[in-house]
Amino acid sequence: MNLRTSVSLPSSRGSNGTADWRLDQQRGEQMQDLLLKIWCSSIARMQELKNNDRGATAVEYGIMVALIAAVIIAVVKVVGGKSSNAFESVNGAL
Repeated sequence: MNLRTSVSLPSSRGSNGTADWRLDQQRGEQMQDLLLKIWCSSIARMQELKNNDRGATAVEYGIMVALIAAVIIAVVKVVGGKSSNAFESVNGAL
């Protein structure tokens, strides 16, 4: 049994309840299509963001810069201490 042809629902908008009901059904289907398009585009955008490596690459570069800075500071501290001792011994000898 086909519900569209066998049921005539009353409508407050017009005298022909079946025509108004079909119009409401078409609008409902259009709304469902619109919501489906919005849903699919939002899922596609989330997948795109999930697969985007730009942010991860920037974080990796930031970590590398921090590690390089830490190594440079450690080397300067060690070499600076040894240089200071060398200059003090030269100064004491003069």
